[in-house]
Order: sequence, then C-alpha cells, then structure tokens
Amino acid sequence: MFKCQVCGTTVAAKTPAIRITLELREKIYPSRKHIHPNTSQDSQRSTLKARKEWRDDPGGWGYEIVREALVCAECAAKHHPLEGKSIYHKAV
Repeated sequence: MFKCQVCGTTVAAKTPAIRITLELREKIYPSRKHIHPNTSQDSQRSTLKARKEWRDDPGGWGYEIVREALVCAECAAKHHPLEGKSIYHKAV
C-alpha cells in the first residue's frame, strides 16, 4: 500500500509501485587512465603480474536521474517523459 506521488490516491495493498523519471540531466564522464585491472583469461600468468596491468576507462556521456516518483499504474501509463530519447550512449 502506498500513496501515488502524482495523483495522490492511495493504492491497494500488494499492488506494485512503478518508479517513473520526472527529470534528467546530461552528464559527461571524463576519461581516466589505469582504472580497471586487466582480467586476463590466460591461466599461465601469476596473480601478481595481472594486478600490475591496467586498462583505461574511455569516459563518455549519458543522463543522470534528477527527480523520480513512485506512481500507480494509471499515472505511469499517462507519463512518458523519455519518449523519443535514447538514454544509452557509447563512449565518445
């Protein structure tokens, strides 16, 4: 049982809440050097040598959630803030 944060109605017990995104912001992630340890499949390498090898994180961009709300199924069906937007991006 919860109260919808959009329409204010109390929803019946055992009804799943749906989380919707109300506001997004763009975020640029800078590239970082030597962040991820190399996970080699080669069983001949020792653990100590594998720890000395590092990979770079290329960075990229995407979206971060600024505001979200728990809503009932009716409000979730009416609300489409991400329509036409893709929130998944590859590194630049």
